Amino acid sequence: MKKKLIVFLLAVHFFKELVWLALIPLWHFPDEEQHFAQVAFYGEKGYFPEQKEGVKLDVSREIDVSSEILGTKRDVRGHNKFTYHPEYRLPYSKGETGIFEEEIKVLNVQEDRQEMVKREAARYGPVYYFLSALPYRVFYQTDLFTRVFTSRFISVLLSTLTVFLVYLIGGQVFKREFLKMALSFLVSFQPMFSFVSAGVNSDNLFNLVFTLILYGCLRIFLMKNSSLPKDRGRVFDFFLLATGLIIGFYTKKQIFIALPIVAFAFLLSQLRKGKKARKKGLAVLGIIVFLFFLFSWGRLKIPDYDPSRPSRLAESFGQYIFWHLKHTVAETIPWYWGVFNWLGVTLPGWVNRLQARLLILALIGILIYFWHQIKKKKILSLKNLRIIFLFGSAFIYYAAIIIWDYFFRQSHSFSFGMQGRYFFPTIASHLLFLIWGLLSLIPEKIKRFRQGLIKVLIGWWFIFQLIGLQTAARAYYQLWPLATFLNQVSQYKPLFLKGFTLLGLFLVFFISSLVFLAVYFINFPRSSRGFRAWLGRK
Repeated sequence: MKKKLIVFLLAVHFFKELVWLALIPLWHFPDEEQHFAQVAFYGEKGYFPEQKEGVKLDVSREIDVSSEILGTKRDVRGHNKFTYHPEYRLPYSKGETGIFEEEIKVLNVQEDRQEMVKREAARYGPVYYFLSALPYRVFYQTDLFTRVFTSRFISVLLSTLTVFLVYLIGGQVFKREFLKMALSFLVSFQPMFSFVSAGVNSDNLFNLVFTLILYGCLRIFLMKNSSLPKDRGRVFDFFLLATGLIIGFYTKKQIFIALPIVAFAFLLSQLRKGKKARKKGLAVLGIIVFLFFLFSWGRLKIPDYDPSRPSRLAESFGQYIFWHLKHTVAETIPWYWGVFNWLGVTLPGWVNRLQARLLILALIGILIYFWHQIKKKKILSLKNLRIIFLFGSAFIYYAAIIIWDYFFRQSHSFSFGMQGRYFFPTIASHLLFLIWGLLSLIPEKIKRFRQGLIKVLIGWWFIFQLIGLQTAARAYYQLWPLATFLNQVSQYKPLFLKGFTLLGLFLVFFISSLVFLAVYFINFPRSSRGFRAWLGRK
């Protein structure tokens, strides 16, 4: 039963994402209009706008008019009717059909779908948009609502695969099933991750790809024994890593951040080898890095940054870091947990304060853990190197993003805006940090408190998810009476998401989550010996 629990969790995650998919109105996921414009362009034309010279316009009249009707069309400053106005609501009718719903549906004609009126499509790598165009083609004859909401389904599948990969990463750190499940559950039920994972956005593929790269690095460089025969296992591991890098290259330019992370994993693997093998390995890495920069130097540049142009800001990198840290505490971290309705609605203040205190406690626990490992001279154990790699990969990704933002700020006199979701490619490392840090606060002798801590954390995380759902729903709809809520949530949705469908989806998600938690807690190890083995300690 324990090993089958991951299948159960993936099913719960799938139903949860369907709730988010059905709950959030059209064009209210991050940059959904721009990402879907890329999907629609390919669905209508059969090629991507960047594949042919002279293609300047890439947003169809259908999408443009619908966003204007629904209040999400942005002006020259990037603002719309919802930006900085979380109190704004579209007028609702008393039934299941929105006041302007039929007006949007009649845009489903060839002229409106194939005539491009402006340039605003995402224009990232083609893989995600090709996948999302599959349901677009299948439901080609239907209205805009059906095509958008079925395209969202691809993101749900991708996030489900991401949660499974997090489970596999957990297996590289924990020996027992329950901490693997805890890590997977925390990633799955993180409110902002749940929100982003149900919308049309190429970030969902990139999050999956980067998680795959982390797992591939663990298996290649920090794996004692492969589950496959030695030769086949190595080929499979390299295939995983290469697949992640290739797909990532055709998804987002940020994939280049993976290169120093792969090098970091390689360097850590050399620490467990003999002096001769270590020198040979470092020499090979040096040659690879030299060749990479030799052939890529002309292509590597900071976007939108001209070093010959003097900076508009008299700001050093140290001053930027000081400003950035204040901004991170005030905005990025709260947004990491959840921000909805065009960045206008965050989770309740007490929730963000509680999460901030959990992070501080986890940081203290991590420092205590590594201090003890250094004193015991076990810092270079295989388990610790895996943990160091995962934490280090999160730091490398974070550092690369803020360095890029520093140069962007120098050129534009304002920050690009570091949203918390930008760091989801390493979300497995973030929540491993939380679990490991909190556990390290409790001495090994007090086993039952450690067991209780995991139970409390998992229980709180389920409530955390429900708070996220309620916060998002309240930003768009009147929650009570139930009939009013169902009427409002049904408007501007495809036929299969009207009426009691959302209520049914929520009940399936809620009941399946409670059953999962019950099974998880019942199968929780009770003996101190079991918990000691759980942490992999002798």
